[in-house]
Amino acid sequence: MLGELGLVGGLGLLLFLGAVLADFARRVRAARRSPLDLGLAVAGGGMFLTWLVHTSVDWLHLIPGLTGIALCGAAVLVAPWARVGAAERHSPLRLVAIAVCALVVIAGAVLVGRATLADKYRSDAEELVQSDPARALEKSEDSLALNDESLPAYYARAAAYARVNDYRRARASLLEAVRREPHDFVTWGLLGDLALRRGDLAQARRDYRRASRLNPRDEGLHRAARDPRTVLESQSG
Repeated sequence: MLGELGLVGGLGLLLFLGAVLADFARRVRAARRSPLDLGLAVAGGGMFLTWLVHTSVDWLHLIPGLTGIALCGAAVLVAPWARVGAAERHSPLRLVAIAVCALVVIAGAVLVGRATLADKYRSDAEELVQSDPARALEKSEDSLALNDESLPAYYARAAAYARVNDYRRARASLLEAVRREPHDFVTWGLLGDLALRRGDLAQARRDYRRASRLNPRDEGLHRAARDPRTVLESQSG
């Protein structure tokens, strides 16, 4: 979270987790006299904590179904359990709050759905690059239409262009990825690979040098920056 969204994202995550865990402890204490309420607290807490532990070491938060289950468990913990009167249920402020929450849920579902579908199209493009470059190109374009910040989608599009020997568009796709993330060494390495396969050793050397400066600990990039032909030698070996 700190790496992708910085201090604001990290504080937001701590606030979210702190609220859920604090309500979990409060609900368990309040439910000691009611087996039903205790079961709800344990069930909601178990769902959320199981997800939290696993997603802390894996990428489970990227799976909408699992994350949705965890958020349902969190909702059980933070929701008010006290019964409200008819007047409170129909108060303007409460209705506005419900409407706002519904809009937030819908917006979140749309964003998650778009990201998930974009990943699916990108994965399809990667699988089709070797067998059907034209179809791979279509899939990569579909992915970028939903998420134009995805570097792997630009890589898949560049690979599809390269398979049909369209060097100009393949390089343009990778340069667009560079524009999105100028400090990503992987893109510069791919630009070097593309230039090398075209036989442009001078351009390949420049691209590999840029990649090596961004990732100076990679010995392979360091060798490629000195002599791009070492990449071909390592591949043939």
